Amino acid sequence: MATHGSLTKAGKVRGQTPKVEGRKRVGTSSSLR
Repeated sequence: MATHGSLTKAGKVRGQTPKVEGRKRVGTSSSLR
């Protein structure tokens, strides 16, 4: 569920603000890991 929503949002966000998406993704990955 989370993956699906994230992917859909990521695609839209990436097109508009790829910088924010990348930064947010990195932080989440680090926190999860």
